[in-house]
Amino acid sequence: MTDIEQKNQISEYHRRCALGLNPDPLIERVDLISLAGEERYRNAVLCEEIKDTTYSLIRDINLQFYVPSRRLLWQALGQEYIEPDQLDFIDHIPDDAIYYDVGASNGLFAVYAAATRKKVYCFEPDASNYFLLSYNSFLNHQCFRHPLKFFNVALTDEGGIGSIYIEKFEVGGHLKILDQPIKRCDRKFTPDFVQPTLKYRMDDFIDFTGLEKPEYIKIDVDGSEKKILSGMQNTLGYDGLKKIFIELDESGEQFEYCKSVLEYYDFRIESHKRVQNYFGEENFVFSRN
Repeated sequence: MTDIEQKNQISEYHRRCALGLNPDPLIERVDLISLAGEERYRNAVLCEEIKDTTYSLIRDINLQFYVPSRRLLWQALGQEYIEPDQLDFIDHIPDDAIYYDVGASNGLFAVYAAATRKKVYCFEPDASNYFLLSYNSFLNHQCFRHPLKFFNVALTDEGGIGSIYIEKFEVGGHLKILDQPIKRCDRKFTPDFVQPTLKYRMDDFIDFTGLEKPEYIKIDVDGSEKKILSGMQNTLGYDGLKKIFIELDESGEQFEYCKSVLEYYDFRIESHKRVQNYFGEENFVFSRN
């Protein structure tokens, strides 16, 4: 409570006393410094004074991001080094087109898409990354033609309550896997933390919310691609859906399944490129003419 608010409440207390309303006595105000001690109080003040946002020029667009760690600072400033092909994909989406970002993480690429005049809908189940997504949207919302909309849910092949297995509990991390502690290529890991999450099929979420159907989709979910495609059969059959950007293993059972599903709906591989220096992981663009 601010000093002004405190004075207002004291005035209100005395007003009610004067009217004979017999309000409960006011609680004595306690200074935080008396509870925390000098050192902890000063540390908190110093933390509040630290500038933990930064501006990043991305293809001539100046955006602002929340960066309370070196990892997040790198992500904010290094998008051209992290996944330039994802930026290329977004750049080729027409203005005002409907774009779904599935596995939006902290929203760096979603914010860029919204800043380039797309109608962006994000899905991010991890709570800490969802907070960053929200904060980064707030920092940049004045430059969006369409408000960036985001949902703290996991898209998969069934509805219900699931679990996010988090290899390392940190903001901006990526190894946060739905329903099993297994990375790509069937590599198991021991999670730092397991977080509950709501699960929906994409088709059901669209029906339930009345959301606009996508014209372009990005999917980056670290191994859950098969389940997501299984839960979006109606969406894949939607004639307005033109392109899908999806991160997949370059071979193996999951790749073959995803490729066959997309081909069934007349999508063909337009391009593919290795993700940074991760041999075996590729960003594919599937398009339908």
